[in-house]
Formats: sequence, C-alpha cells, structure tokens
Amino acid sequence: MTTIIGMICSNGVVLGADSASSLPPGSEEHTYEITKQKIWISKLKHWRMMAATAGHAARGDWMKLAIERYFKESSDHALDPIKRACEIRNSILRAQENLGYERPMSNHALIVFAAPDSCPNQILMFSGPKCQPQYFDHRKPFVAIGSGRRTAEPFLEFLRDVFWKEELPSIAEALVYVGWALMHTVSTQGSGSGLPINMCSISSVGSPVVVQGEEANERFSRLMQRMKEAMQGVVHEFLTLDVPEDDRGISKLKKSK
Repeated sequence: MTTIIGMICSNGVVLGADSASSLPPGSEEHTYEITKQKIWISKLKHWRMMAATAGHAARGDWMKLAIERYFKESSDHALDPIKRACEIRNSILRAQENLGYERPMSNHALIVFAAPDSCPNQILMFSGPKCQPQYFDHRKPFVAIGSGRRTAEPFLEFLRDVFWKEELPSIAEALVYVGWALMHTVSTQGSGSGLPINMCSISSVGSPVVVQGEEANERFSRLMQRMKEAMQGVVHEFLTLDVPEDDRGISKLKKSK
C-alpha cells in the first residue's frame, strides 16, 4: 500500500513517497509488515530522472528493471514525451510477459523528468493492468499514485488554491507541499500508507537533494503542528470579530460561545 506524489516545479521536479510496502500474494507475511525505499534516481544523457512504483514490492522491482533497461538501451532520450511513454509501456509489458505472468498486473509507476533548457519538466504515470501511460506538464503539475491518491490529490488542490494558483512553485516550496501532503495522507490513511516519508528533488543543473527518514518526519511533523496552531489562531480571530447586526448566522455563532 503506497502513496507516491510527483510535482513539477519552476526549476525542477520533486518526487515523494511513504515507506509502507506489501509482499506478493502467497507470502507468509502480510501487507504493511515491511518498509521500502521506493524512489530511485538516474542521470541520463539528456535528462535527470526519478521514478517510483506502487504495488507489491517484488513486482515493483521488476518494473524498475524494465524502466531502467529501456533508458539504457534507448538511443534517444529526448524523444517526444508521448512516444517515450508508449515505448516505456511496451518495455514494461515485455518484461511482464518474459517473467511468465499469466494475467496482467496492476502495478503503477511514476517517472518525473528534470528536462534540459529546451524542454519542459514533465511527469509520466503508468497505471492499470496494461500500464496505460499518462503525461503531465505545467498544466497539471502534480499527480499521486497508490492507495493514498484519493486523499493526496484533493489536499494538493487545496494547497494549490491557497499558496500558488498560476505560477509553478520552486523546488523548495514543492518539497514543503509534497511533504505536507504525504504526512496528511499517512495520518488519515490508517494502515494504507506508512512512515517514514522520503523525498527527492532534481533540477536540470546541480545535484539531487534527498530528504528522508527521521529528518523528514521530524521536519514535517513540526510544520503540521505550526500550521495547525496558525489555523486555530485564524479561526479564533474570526469568531471574535465584531459582527454586523444583520449577519444573523455569525451572530448566533458568537452568542453560542
């Protein structure tokens, strides 16, 4: 069970994930019993890439190998993103066939690219039994996969509405938003997602930045506590404002205090 979030920034990309993982069916151990580092980073000829997979741990490993094999064997990493997505999908499906799986599997993968100056930063998502590819750019700058997707994406939409609406956030800002969304999702998902959270960022220049383990948990636990206190202060201030006589709903709320 997993929550993985990718976000496009003005100067790069950010990828974050929880650490809960499940073992394949038939294993003596059951889901949520293991933790796993889900993000890996690759430096290509033209691109810097990070990726993560959701689903059973063993199947995620072969998906990773299939994606890495594609980039190792591909002669042109600056392909049109749609063509690239189709070729990666075919590589994943060939690997699945070679491993002898009798029926399609529903593992998911998220790949984020920090592009050279001439190309936009972008995200590729592969989902469903046939690894259907989807392409995201600045018009839809974030996406989540895994069991926490239905919690993480609406929360990110809320953060987007509050903190940024049109301009893309910087890497530093995106690390805050992605970390906050992960902590929120883990805290509300119960056993579906788990700590610690791990995050990485890359830009077209410079080295990758990794925030993980106890450092990430402590940092974002402090953030959530401070934001909670700030929101409590705003609500308290709102409730103690002078209310016009004709604003009956709020007047009653004040009197009920």
